[in-house]
Amino acid sequence: MIGSIDEINEKIHITAKELHEYTDDKSLTSLHKSNNYTDSKIIQANNHVENEFKRVDVDLIENTKSITKLTNNLNEGAIGLVRQSKTDGSITVAAETKGKSVSVNGKQGPRLIRDVNAGVNSNDAVNVSQLNTLLSKNQISVDPISSKEQAKDDKKDGIAFGGGAESKAEGAISIGTESQAAGERSIALGKQANSRGSNSLALGAGASAPGKSAVALGNNSVADRDNSVSVGSPGHE
Repeated sequence: MIGSIDEINEKIHITAKELHEYTDDKSLTSLHKSNNYTDSKIIQANNHVENEFKRVDVDLIENTKSITKLTNNLNEGAIGLVRQSKTDGSITVAAETKGKSVSVNGKQGPRLIRDVNAGVNSNDAVNVSQLNTLLSKNQISVDPISSKEQAKDDKKDGIAFGGGAESKAEGAISIGTESQAAGERSIALGKQANSRGSNSLALGAGASAPGKSAVALGNNSVADRDNSVSVGSPGHE
């Protein structure tokens, strides 16, 4: 009986030893497999990060190209409100937008536009040089803008040229320094010429036509009666 028990104990000891060895081997194997799994995940993560960096690099390169292209187009006038043709160099302003007026007014008031070329077509702007040429051909001078005493046109359809010239009635024309056209539809031509009568004409320096429909011709000539004509200064008619 005792021998049988010893045999059984020996078998149990052997079995326990085998189980222990088996468990240790399995644990090591499982741990090794677990480490292999973790290494695989780390490699995959590294690959993903690397791919993301590559994609960011590509995006940065494309963005840089786009910014460079935009900058070049702006510098060359290919885009924006102000554009310049590569063919003939002509410049357009807001050609593809709505609006019928252009203002260059600023916080300090109106601005002066310089270097305006001479206009050619009917809808071109003209410069002061062209105006001066036109006026000189017609022997007419206009007050400079900076003149302290400018011509005054107070009524509808009136015209006044010359320092101190005044057009005080509807349709009146006053041309000459200190000339005055006070009658409706009257004309005063010459320095200090005065046409006070309606439809009157005073032609000459100091000529005066106070009468209605009167005509005074010559320096200091006076036509003070209605429908009269005076030629020459008083005493020299």
